[in-house]
Amino acid sequence: MYSLCEELVCEIAVIKVKFVKSCMYLVGVYRNQGNTEISLEILSQVLESIPTDKTVMIMGDINIDSLVKKNDYTLMKDILSGHNIQRLDLPPTRITSTSVTSIDWVCTNIQPKNVNVEVINTGISDHTGQVCTINCESKRTPLPISERRNMSNNNLLELKQFLGQQDWAIIYNTNDVEESYNNLNRTMSHAINITCPLIRQRNKKPKHTLTDQTAMQIKREFLKAQELYNTTGSENYKRTAAQLKKSMI
Repeated sequence: MYSLCEELVCEIAVIKVKFVKSCMYLVGVYRNQGNTEISLEILSQVLESIPTDKTVMIMGDINIDSLVKKNDYTLMKDILSGHNIQRLDLPPTRITSTSVTSIDWVCTNIQPKNVNVEVINTGISDHTGQVCTINCESKRTPLPISERRNMSNNNLLELKQFLGQQDWAIIYNTNDVEESYNNLNRTMSHAINITCPLIRQRNKKPKHTLTDQTAMQIKREFLKAQELYNTTGSENYKRTAAQLKKSMI
């Protein structure tokens, strides 16, 4: 990432936050005034290095006002849209005696309804601070839990030895058939529970792998997008090719 940044033009830091089975990329951006196209091209290259199926949160000082939408705002919006990212609307983040602007940003590919942004006065800068709260409620259905007995060879051997140590007189010497059966059942259940205990485990979710046909289709689409980019120079085809390439990794 550092090789892509340019001091006092567009400075970017990326942090990968790992969760149990997912991750999020936090992108911090500082852009000085001027050099809009160069700055946004640097940002685009950084975003292309992030897997398209991962959650992205961008924050920082972009120096592009979202209250008065000029050409630089439109160019920025197009760059973000190419990565399926949108800038959230914020109230003024820098207020002076001569201007009121919203030049700090929060951008993400998370649904806006799942992101809450609060603008606060930090007291340490002429810019406000932005506090983001993300709803990370899991939508995954818990895997079912199954039970089975551990009937390993060692446990079966222990069961055999345990049964050999029991006093069966309480069964043989009981005249009542039902009582004799109940005594046998209790003895056997106790022996099995001790030597061959129940094991609770979650059923593993089967892994989904790309079939050869699917992989070949993605490859054909990638080659087509790459060829169109080479012939037209369109950034849209370049981004499409990059996204398809990542999906094959």
